[in-house]
Amino acid sequence: MSTHTALGSVADLSPVEARPARPSLFRRFLTAMMKSREEQALRYVSSHLARYSDEQLLQLGFGKSEIREIRERGTGSTSYWI
Repeated sequence: MSTHTALGSVADLSPVEARPARPSLFRRFLTAMMKSREEQALRYVSSHLARYSDEQLLQLGFGKSEIREIRERGTGSTSYWI
């Protein structure tokens, strides 16, 4: 008398779903710091570019949509720099 049980193939087994590894606290801190500094730099540069006329910005190679973005971003106060 044989007691043979078949489990099927390995392909029939459902894979264990692993969650993607969460970045470390240090990595998340660095990412947030870099994003903040990049946004600050964009505001700084845009405020200076906003002083140029549209014709000057076109001559520098900016497109009309980029000039519109510069005008929207560059209208903030610069007092927070000091």
